[in-house]
Amino acid sequence: MTLVLDTTIGGSTANSYCTQQEADDWLAASVYATQWGALQSADKTALLIRAARIVDISANFPGVRISAAQAMQWPRGGVRAPYGYYVGTFYGYYKVDEIPVVLKRAQAELAGWLCTRTDDPFGLNPVGNLESVGAGPVSLKFRDVGGPGPQFFADVVEPILESGYAAFSGTRLVR
Repeated sequence: MTLVLDTTIGGSTANSYCTQQEADDWLAASVYATQWGALQSADKTALLIRAARIVDISANFPGVRISAAQAMQWPRGGVRAPYGYYVGTFYGYYKVDEIPVVLKRAQAELAGWLCTRTDDPFGLNPVGNLESVGAGPVSLKFRDVGGPGPQFFADVVEPILESGYAAFSGTRLVR
């Protein structure tokens, strides 16, 4: 089955916030430019879909989803744009039919990082965290899911997201 990137805003089958062209443009000037540029279109599509899924399950977005039928966390209502981002907004709030550019950039950055990995840095796979199963005296071994993925998300992706929301309610605590 061929994966198809669906960036329909609020769509019930949407699976990405940014298009492949947007990711290509963003990553062309990044540390991932060489690896990303060498990928086939199908591989880029798969990485963008995976990155969007990770962003959706990892970020704590402000506001509320617009529709129960939408496949992704955005679009959202009641999300105040930070000062300076008012162009294209509705009285200082993101419109319900737009995806913030910072969200697209965060997804692209994560996809770029994922393309450099040979492991599964987020521990997401069809068998969950189960590494091995025994039989004789029962034995289950679970994988460590801390890995580099969540740390990369906290150090790189969250700051990109936070730069685009006036009321971001992520998990960072600054004292």
